[in-house]
Amino acid sequence: LQRKSDEVITQKDLQARRITELTEKLEQAQQAAANTERRGAAVPESLVDEIRHYQSAIQGAEVAIRELEEKLETLNQCCLYTLRVRYLKTSTTVAYRLSIRESQLVPY
Repeated sequence: LQRKSDEVITQKDLQARRITELTEKLEQAQQAAANTERRGAAVPESLVDEIRHYQSAIQGAEVAIRELEEKLETLNQCCLYTLRVRYLKTSTTVAYRLSIRESQLVPY
């Protein structure tokens, strides 16, 4: 479970870096569009498409991060459940061994 959690965290970090890179590219494309409009020219459709592409990719990465966070939470819950079960098994085994030893005691 720990290895799987580490993988999910790595994927989440990659998506966060991707958002940063896409945001920088989006800002550059928006700046180019604004400069074009300031000159009184029409913004090329290819630039509009590029801006839409970056916005869509950022939204997709944000959704992916939310899904990865949910997956990580599920893994953490499973990990806690596993630890609880191990603890209960250990506690039950110890209690059983103690009860056997107590039953073997000879009263005075």
